[in-house]
Amino acid sequence: HPSMARPVLLYVLLAASASGAPIGISTCPCLEWADLSTYVVGGYLKYEPAGSGASYQYPASYGNTHCKAHDEGLPPICSDSNPPSWCTSQWCWVDYMNCVGATMLRSVFFPSETNLYFSYDTCGSADTFSSWSSGTGVASDLCNVIGGYLANTRLQIEDAHSNIVANEKCVVTDQCSCLECVFNSFWMQNVDFADVGSWFPNSI
Repeated sequence: HPSMARPVLLYVLLAASASGAPIGISTCPCLEWADLSTYVVGGYLKYEPAGSGASYQYPASYGNTHCKAHDEGLPPICSDSNPPSWCTSQWCWVDYMNCVGATMLRSVFFPSETNLYFSYDTCGSADTFSSWSSGTGVASDLCNVIGGYLANTRLQIEDAHSNIVANEKCVVTDQCSCLECVFNSFWMQNVDFADVGSWFPNSI
């Protein structure tokens, strides 16, 4: 429940501080809660890559409270057998109005959130995500992901077609003994257009 999110995350923040988990530099601290409540469904953060038609469940605490490799092991990119280096880099959401001395980037995963920013720099990590997202890395990885979507869709269509063919019965009316036929000049023979069946003009 969204109203429960803040107390839970506050507890996580306090626990993180007590355990020594970094929370960013003092002039650009990690946000306790990035206010992504509208994306939280069933206790998970719902991530939907634009144009993919797929959705993924991320932890509700994704990017919040402290520096962590929040993307590590998460689909569709970081769950790959050979994920890009940024998947294991530590980062967190930051307040773009309260971040000095650290480089911050606007969220790519949630583009409709115009004020949502994150930072590797405040967590002491190198930003390899930017070069990946603007270079050939993202094209290659996304092509693999989209290729997987298309392959899955193809299999579903083929299975559906096989089921239709297996269960469909084609009934053809025998019109050789047509009892209500009328002569048609185009067909040059007697036909009955009120019925449907297999029949060809004499010229074919």
